[in-house]
Amino acid sequence: MARTRLCFVGVLPRPVTGMTLATEAVLEKVAGEVDTDVFAIRRPTGIGNGLWVLYKHCAFQLGVFFLAWCRLRGTRSSYIVAESGKGLVSTLVLTSAARLFGMRILMHHHVFSYVNETNRLMQAVVTVAGARAQHIFLCDLMMQKFTERYACPGASIVLSNAYLVEAPDPSQPAPTDDARDNPSPLADKLRLGFLGNITRSKGIDLCVDAFEQLAGEHRELELHVAGPVAEPGLEELLSRAKDNYPDRFDYLGPVYGDDKRAFFEGIDLLVFPTRYRNEAQPLTIFEAAAHGVPTVAFGIGCIEQQVEGIGWSVNDKDGLESIIRDCLTNPQNLADRRKRTRARFDDAQQTSSEQLGDIVRQLQGSA
Repeated sequence: MARTRLCFVGVLPRPVTGMTLATEAVLEKVAGEVDTDVFAIRRPTGIGNGLWVLYKHCAFQLGVFFLAWCRLRGTRSSYIVAESGKGLVSTLVLTSAARLFGMRILMHHHVFSYVNETNRLMQAVVTVAGARAQHIFLCDLMMQKFTERYACPGASIVLSNAYLVEAPDPSQPAPTDDARDNPSPLADKLRLGFLGNITRSKGIDLCVDAFEQLAGEHRELELHVAGPVAEPGLEELLSRAKDNYPDRFDYLGPVYGDDKRAFFEGIDLLVFPTRYRNEAQPLTIFEAAAHGVPTVAFGIGCIEQQVEGIGWSVNDKDGLESIIRDCLTNPQNLADRRKRTRARFDDAQQTSSEQLGDIVRQLQGSA
C-alpha cells in the first residue's frame, strides 16, 4: 500500500511558543509513518511585530501554491493549524485552497479566544472545511464548547499537549528534601515558582503581589521567577521585589535545558495566574508536573481540566493567596499532592501518545 502523504503550511519555531512547539512536535512524530511536505514560516531575526504580521500573511498566500504543488504530487491530506485574531484570514485562505484541491483537512486548534466568543472568521473556516474535516482539540472542554458554538460538522478528536513534554529519566529521580517528603508546620520554606513570558497577561504582577502580601507574615516563603521580560515596565516590578526581599526573591532570566530542570527541582509549587485571552493548555504546567511539582493557576481555557489531580484551579488573586497560605500552614496537603502529581502526569502523557497514534493511523487509512 502506498504511503500517505501529508502537506503542511504554517508557522514553526521561531517564534518559540506553545503553539509552534506543538506543531513542530506533531510533524516530527508523524514523519516516520507519513511522508510529509512542509512549507515552514519562521520569523526572521530582527523584525518587529508589525512587520512580522505582514511577512506571515504574505507567506501564507504563497503557501496556497505549495498546497497546489503537493496536490499535483498526489498528496491527499493537509494539516492546518488555526491562527488567532486576524491570522484567521490566512487560515481561511489555506482551508479554502485545500478544499478546492480536494484535500482532506486536519485542523489543529490551540487558541481559546474563538472558543469563548463566536468569531465570524472561524465560522467561515468551519463552513468551508466541511464535514470531511478532522478537528483536533487540546481537551474535552475545548472540543465541547467549539462544536456547540460553531455547529461543527466535521469529526473531532482530543490531543493534549502532554506528549510534548520530556519527563525526567525515572532512573534518576529529581532530588527531594525533608520539607517535601516529611513536611511539618515547622518546614523550613515554601518555594514558589513562576516560569513563562514575563507579562501582565501571563500573571507576573499577580504572582509578585501575592508573594509580597504573604511574605510579611510568612518568613519561610520564597519566589523564584524565570522567563524573558516581554513587556515594558516589568523590570521595575521585579527589581522592587528583589530590593524588598533580597534573600527570598530571585529572577533567573530565561532558562532552558539543564537550567530549566534545576528551576523545577528548586521549587515546591508553580504559580500561574494567567489572564492571556488565547491561553489553552500551557506546556509549563505539564513540565512542572513531570518534575512532581503541582500548580496553582487560573482556570481558563483547558487549565481547569489540566490541573485536576496535579494542582489547584482558582478564579482570582484571593483564591491564589488562599491556596498558597494553605500550603504554608498545612504542608501535608502539598506533600500529598506532590506524591500524586508525577503519576498523574505519566497517565496524561500515555493517553496523549495514544491519541497521537490514533491520528497517525487515521492518516495512514486515508492513503
